[in-house]
Amino acid sequence: MFYYVGFNGPYILAFFNILVMIKSWQYLIPYVISLYLNKVINHYLKTTIKEPRPDEKYKVRTSFDRGHPDGSKSYGMPSGHSQLIFFTIFYTWFVSKNKDVFMLELFFSLITLYQRWKFKRHTILQLFAGFLVGLLLAYFVYFITKKILEKKIFFRSV
Repeated sequence: MFYYVGFNGPYILAFFNILVMIKSWQYLIPYVISLYLNKVINHYLKTTIKEPRPDEKYKVRTSFDRGHPDGSKSYGMPSGHSQLIFFTIFYTWFVSKNKDVFMLELFFSLITLYQRWKFKRHTILQLFAGFLVGLLLAYFVYFITKKILEKKIFFRSV
C-alpha cells in the first residue's frame, strides 16, 4: 500500500488540490491546464538531457515505452513524479497559504520521492531536478495567473 501511494502520489495530490482550490476557481483553471504543461515540459527535458535512469534495465526501451519513439520513458532527468508533486504543492501554497494542506501534501511527496528512489527509477539528483522544475513552474504559473487576475483580462473579480 505504501509503495502504491508513492507511485500514485502525483495523481492523489492533483485530485486533492482540485478539491482544495474549488473556492479559488480562477486559480484552479490554470492549475489544471498546467498539469498537462508539466508533462510536456518534462518530456522535452528528458529527451533533451537524455540522462538514463539508475537501473540498467530501464536504459533499454520496455513495453511501457509505446507511444514514445524516442524512448523518453527510459530517461530519468528530471523526475516527472517529483516535478509534478512539487508543482502541485507549491502552486497550492502560493494560492492558499494553508499550512495544514502544505504539511499533508509534503508527507505524500516524501512517500513518492522515497518510492521513486527505492525502486531505482531516479537518482537523488534527478529527484532534486524535478523539485526545482516543479517549484519554478508553480511560481511562474501563479505569478502569471495573479497578474492576469489583477488586470481582470479573462476573469471578473468575485
